[in-house]
Amino acid sequence: MSTSRLPQALLLAATAALLGARASAQTVIPLNPKATFLHTSSDPVPSSTPVSLAPLGITAGKCVRIRPVGDFDFGPAGDTGIGCIGVFSASPTILAASLLHRVPDAIDAGTDYVSVSTFFGNQPTDIAEDFTIALDGGQPETTVEVPAGAAWLFLSTADHYFSDNIDPDADWGVDLTLVGCWKDLGLGLAGVNGTPVLSGAGTLLGGDPLTLALGNGKPFSSAALVLGFSQLNAPFKGGTLVPAADLLIPGLPLDAAGALALPATWPAGLPSDFTLYLQAWITDAAGPHGFSASNGLSATTP
Repeated sequence: MSTSRLPQALLLAATAALLGARASAQTVIPLNPKATFLHTSSDPVPSSTPVSLAPLGITAGKCVRIRPVGDFDFGPAGDTGIGCIGVFSASPTILAASLLHRVPDAIDAGTDYVSVSTFFGNQPTDIAEDFTIALDGGQPETTVEVPAGAAWLFLSTADHYFSDNIDPDADWGVDLTLVGCWKDLGLGLAGVNGTPVLSGAGTLLGGDPLTLALGNGKPFSSAALVLGFSQLNAPFKGGTLVPAADLLIPGLPLDAAGALALPATWPAGLPSDFTLYLQAWITDAAGPHGFSASNGLSATTP
């Protein structure tokens, strides 16, 4: 993958007039490794305690990074467990452990977690609305957009028998941090390699690293990155110019796979809910007017 350094001076100059730095909201929630919102059988354990989101500044449409803090002992592997799951809800109501759907106002979000049947009785436990936070030996954390209507968050270890879970050093919990949101806005324009894909990774917190990645472009061609402070969605070259063209970074080289990586640092001092819109346009004779274009992408500060 071709790698170029996104010119920092352009971003910083364009945003220099924007004031109002804001620290990320970060909260550690201690957890009982026995507590769960899943159905249990012959496994008398506490219910998960609902976490109220509003006092933490976490509201619908915001993105929150959830990562384990410490670990717990789930039996066979010692005090090393980090597997945990969550479910958003419109209310703090949680029903009896004998029921499958214990969170009646659950709201779907994130990457689905498929829970296995209970250890005793082989009864189903899986619900459609919960999501994976971390998995032992795999996923270390997640970032999820808070869905519309969500006011509470239930958390649980990822398990199917909870009574033997312990936390010998009392350090088990999760860290909730408000981070920025990346959103795919669509409206790409196909070229020789299909429709180019632009994606972003990073917290969008001031001073933190980020990476823009472009794929499915024309091999060995060049791209221009368009950045704007508003969404335009104007007809252009047979496609749609998604950002207002406030900044243009031309001449970015694509590699043999038609890919490009742009590492950068998100500028400090931007206000909350500031949104930058981005799109890549690629010289490509297979496009209707000699260009293909990626999807539009937005990056919004927490």
